[in-house]
Amino acid sequence: GYRGEGLTTPMVEAAVEYARSSGARIVEAYPVKAIPGDPGRGMLSTFLAAGFTTYAEDRTTAKRNVVVRRTL
Repeated sequence: GYRGEGLTTPMVEAAVEYARSSGARIVEAYPVKAIPGDPGRGMLSTFLAAGFTTYAEDRTTAKRNVVVRRTL
């Protein structure tokens, strides 16, 4: 597997840059707060470190999820 290889941060930054170059003004993501959860969507700490801010907590049916946004 690729867990722990540091791939998520460059992938998040690439997605943000793609969104920016496509004219997006905001990027939204749905990472998990903690394991167990679906780590395939990324951990909250990774998105916070990439400049995202918490937009909504506990609004999803899966309580381990959080909605984060980054303004471009």
